[in-house]
Amino acid sequence: MASQECSCVIEWYFHAHVFQGLVAVCVYILINASRALVCQGILIVYWKELNSPIFECKISCSQQGTLLAEDGSHLLEEANKDQQCASSYTNNQAPIIAQQLDANMHFYRHKGRFYVIFGLLLNAPWIAVLPYLNQQLTYKQHVS
Repeated sequence: MASQECSCVIEWYFHAHVFQGLVAVCVYILINASRALVCQGILIVYWKELNSPIFECKISCSQQGTLLAEDGSHLLEEANKDQQCASSYTNNQAPIIAQQLDANMHFYRHKGRFYVIFGLLLNAPWIAVLPYLNQQLTYKQHVS
C-alpha cells in the first residue's frame, strides 16, 4: 500500500509540475501577445494626436499626367490630358485624394479598435481556466 501511495504522489508531482510549466509558458505568450496588440491598437486609435497632419502619398500617373488607379485605369482622364505628372495635382483631384485618405483612415481606426478588443480578449482563455486548474492541481490524499 505504501508503494502505491508513493507512486501516486510521484505521478501527481510530475504531472503537476510539467503541466504548471506548460501553463506558465502559455500564459506568458498570451499576456505578451495581448500587451503588444493592445499597445499597437491604442497607438493606431490615437494616431492623430501622436502624428503630424502631413501625409505623403505615392501615386501613379501616365506620361500625359493623368492619375492611374491601382489596376492601371485612368482616374481623371479628361481633367489632366495635357499636364505633367509632377504638376498633376489640381483642385479637381483634391476631393479624390481626400476621399481615399478618409476611407483609409476610417479602416485604420477600425483596425486599431479591433486590435485593442482582440488583445483584451486574448486574456480570457487563461483567466477562465484558472479556477479549474486550481481544483485539479490540488493533491488529494487517498484514504485507505
